[in-house]
Amino acid sequence: MCTTCKYCLTSNVHVVHNVSINGDRHVADAVTKEWIESRSEPELNTGCLLWSGPTFRNGYGRAKGGLAHRASWVASHGPIAPGLHVLHRCDTPACVNVGHLSLGTHRDNMRDMTRKGRARRAGILGRLGESHPRARLDVRLVRLIRARQSAGEQMKAIASDLNVHKDTVRSVVTGRTWSHVK
Repeated sequence: MCTTCKYCLTSNVHVVHNVSINGDRHVADAVTKEWIESRSEPELNTGCLLWSGPTFRNGYGRAKGGLAHRASWVASHGPIAPGLHVLHRCDTPACVNVGHLSLGTHRDNMRDMTRKGRARRAGILGRLGESHPRARLDVRLVRLIRARQSAGEQMKAIASDLNVHKDTVRSVVTGRTWSHVK
């Protein structure tokens, strides 16, 4: 890692960064379309261009101290304005095909995620409530928990009666879970 900026992946040589800085993410000037393509492989079924270089644990490509899909965007379109993200239309983190990428805000990205059923709030495989494979409660118990807590009963006592952890009761009461049930 570069000792000058702590972002370059090189060990001793500092790379001058261009203006496409978003938070702490940098994209090096040395990134070109050809460089991206030489480190990517086409996926014939989806049209994605999959990053074959190093990746982060979440599947996003790592390129020149930043995210590979951002580097791909910068190489094709130029700098990214502050506050904007590079979004994947294909929902494939390793994809660097600029035809599958677009600029948008964090809010745009979250709306897209929710619309496509990928939001964590939608649970595993988009299942909420009782249909979730790890559900310990049902709608009737959720309403009972809320009613008992509203009446002043301690969460620990409610949890003990229902044979669930007190954090499960707290999550229901605060709306962290089961927020779709009124």
